[in-house]
Amino acid sequence: MKGLFKKDLLLLKSQIKYIVMIVVICLIMAYANSGFAYISSYLTFMGTGLVFNSFSYDMYHNEMAYLFALPISKKEYCIEKYIYAFTITFISWLIAFLITSATHINLETVIVQLAMLFSGFIYLSITIPVVIRYGREKATIIVLMLVLLLFLAVASGATSVGMLMSNFSGFILIGIYAFIVVAALIISYRSTISILNDKEL
Repeated sequence: MKGLFKKDLLLLKSQIKYIVMIVVICLIMAYANSGFAYISSYLTFMGTGLVFNSFSYDMYHNEMAYLFALPISKKEYCIEKYIYAFTITFISWLIAFLITSATHINLETVIVQLAMLFSGFIYLSITIPVVIRYGREKATIIVLMLVLLLFLAVASGATSVGMLMSNFSGFILIGIYAFIVVAALIISYRSTISILNDKEL
């Protein structure tokens, strides 16, 4: 599993120029006092995009068949993908959090940004089994629809948080959101394992 993680990190390293460019753009946006929610959501979901590049690489010319010819189990592959996906997304969110905290830092913004992170995790939990099942290209339309739905959900959630902040109910909302993330992850992992076991490579 360590070798799989190293492979994905090397692929990520090949995109470092693109990543730096995006971060610089977000720094400029923060300096220009652009909306912190936009910057946070943009970088967080950029991280998820980088994650799915690794799936595309594995599926290119049926590379997964080669991977599983090595002493790598489908369970190990699945676990590594989830660890990699959540790690990259968290780092992307953390960069966004540090950038936006320089100009927007209060209790409400922290809770809203946590909601952004959890939205990214839920997005991954939904799309990983979809991409494994249909491939990156066939799953594109489904993924785009999910992005739209999650964007609307995040926007609605951010408004709700703002309304609930006066009595600190925002923390209850985040607690519920965290529970949903854990439930989504468990269902997603089991679904992905099942899809991999049934998938013809």
